[in-house]
Amino acid sequence: MRYLPVAWIEAVVGTHSPFSIPIAAAVGLPAYVNSNAAIPLLSGLLALGMDRGAALAFLIAGPITSIPSLIGLMALVRLRAVVVLVVAGFVGAVVSGYAFTFLRL
Repeated sequence: MRYLPVAWIEAVVGTHSPFSIPIAAAVGLPAYVNSNAAIPLLSGLLALGMDRGAALAFLIAGPITSIPSLIGLMALVRLRAVVVLVVAGFVGAVVSGYAFTFLRL
């Protein structure tokens, strides 16, 4: 690969990395990727050695922080509620990724 060595992907979000799922969810939160771009991106990362649970966590965490939905939500509720939503979404993405990995779903 030209831009990112395969060894980096395997070391950070590969199957042997114990923190691959939280890292993928943390990267997925600020990098909102819509459904049109997420599938080819994750397909390429999976081909390079990304863990399947980490891919699921990335896919779940991304839509939580879409700018239009957060702006609309902040107009209706306080900042604390938005923070609770983002934290709950992150935790849900991590739990889903670990469940997918360890339960072999």
